[in-house]
Amino acid sequence: MPRKSLAVGVASAAALSAALAAAAVAYSGASSPSHPAADPAAKTAPAANSGPAAKSTATLTMAEAKATPSANAPTISQISGSGGVINFTGKANNVALNQLQGLATDPAGDLYVANTYDNQVGKISAPSTWTPENVLGPDTGTLGWSGVQNASNAGDSTVTPTTANGQSAINWTWSDAEPESWIQIAPSLTTGDNYTASITLTGHGQVFLDFYDGDEDQQSQTVTLSGTPQTISVSITAKTSWTPLQIRTPDGPDQSDLNVTAWGATVVSNPPTLTGTASLIAGKNEWVTSYNSHGQLVNLGNGGPATSATLNTPSAVAVDGKGDVYIADTENNMVREVTPNGVIRTIAGTGRPGYSGDGGPAADARLDNPSGLAVNAAGDLFIADTVNNVIREVTPNGIIRTIAGDPAPGRDHRRGGPLGGGYAGDGGPAADALLQHPQGLSTDTKGDLFIADTGNSVIREITTSGTIKTVAGQAGKFSDSGDGGKATSATLSAPTDVAVDAAGDLFIADTGNNALREVSAAGVISTLAGGNGEGNGGQGGPASSAQLDTPESVAVDSSTGDVYVTSRSGVLDQIKGLAATK
Repeated sequence: MPRKSLAVGVASAAALSAALAAAAVAYSGASSPSHPAADPAAKTAPAANSGPAAKSTATLTMAEAKATPSANAPTISQISGSGGVINFTGKANNVALNQLQGLATDPAGDLYVANTYDNQVGKISAPSTWTPENVLGPDTGTLGWSGVQNASNAGDSTVTPTTANGQSAINWTWSDAEPESWIQIAPSLTTGDNYTASITLTGHGQVFLDFYDGDEDQQSQTVTLSGTPQTISVSITAKTSWTPLQIRTPDGPDQSDLNVTAWGATVVSNPPTLTGTASLIAGKNEWVTSYNSHGQLVNLGNGGPATSATLNTPSAVAVDGKGDVYIADTENNMVREVTPNGVIRTIAGTGRPGYSGDGGPAADARLDNPSGLAVNAAGDLFIADTVNNVIREVTPNGIIRTIAGDPAPGRDHRRGGPLGGGYAGDGGPAADALLQHPQGLSTDTKGDLFIADTGNSVIREITTSGTIKTVAGQAGKFSDSGDGGKATSATLSAPTDVAVDAAGDLFIADTGNNALREVSAAGVISTLAGGNGEGNGGQGGPASSAQLDTPESVAVDSSTGDVYVTSRSGVLDQIKGLAATK
């Protein structure tokens, strides 16, 4: 199963809650409290006599702490996930995604996406390369223009595909063209948004472009066609989603031998919505795992093109300074590497689940559902070895070791038992600490490592000196309090990923709360996006007013400061405008 299931092998939310409640958690300096369900619906309601005004900052829920967004508040928009293209190809907004569980950016601003349930990793080009998204077009040869309408002799008219200026086009001919008649296409638009339509024409006769906005017709100037191409356009504010675009004959006498060749028909939002280019990095959208007689995985594609390789629920991705892409091949119990020239290999894990190999080659070690990755400037690779409840490190020369956690406590959760692990060790060596189901990882410019300690519902930090501490959340508490106060006094709900920007601000995928939380470098927590119930509403508006659907991964673009967040439903969002608030 993919990494964000929280309890690997637990198939339902009810079973997950039971596993959390049964976990043998060794809390440092306190008895082991039971874990409430990692579900927003299970949150404890505030007491009837304790309204927001009577609460301390540490007990304010996200909803109570929210203020009306300012004019320069960060905004959220969907950039990929709801299209019809299964593989990573073409425009990013046309790509269909299936439970995203890993994000990473490179120094150029390119975004890497682990499309977990489709067993692929892809890339979306940096925002600096994005181009306007066409709601329609420009390939007019495939846009489904209707036959002539509003005419008594429509049978004398033909609309056929052709080519013009090297592009697909249509040719509309009519021996006796009646006035106020038309051919049309009907793009689906968003009510309230502004759009501009344009088309290039040549031929013989007089026509204009008509765009119905849901209330009235908006029209371009009438043009007299000749052998010289002419481009005409018209703009509307859509009052309904059904808005026919027509090439239309003007009022007046019939026209003999109308001949219109049209191409390059486009409808774009105004101002235009930009979209990037998607490309496949690894995986072939197959779910294949097979072993040889020695118990070794085969048919993985190692040594060949990564796009022809087999992955099994990839759930994390990281990129180093050389352009190497690392993939947590979760259900194959491996970490894979894709070189800049597109060749794939296994760098950690044998394929068999287990815990072994410290001090030796990482490729000979055993991992168990690795589901978080990060790489530092020195080239050290960090792995959240999730089911083993540890963090492993692979050095540039390929040697593996455990730097945090203990795999020993309670490891029968694959059969529905406790999650294992625990919570202990803050203020001391990370190697002596306990973690519970660690998932997302991130490193800052100093080399400190941040861990989404999901089963404990906290974010931990390991400094370069090897000391571990909690920087957000309270262990064992699954709720949504604390906005506006110290992050260590706040509560989270099973966070599954964390990212850090160049200023030292943390961004947390607060999965159970359907929110993206931010912790400033000074340690103050707030809700950047979501926290308004489960869903994908609010696109195009303030991020704090939007909904998120079980956010599972987060990444920061160091070139722009923009933040990306995924939802379990396959939506990939971009949050812009953070720099204006700092």
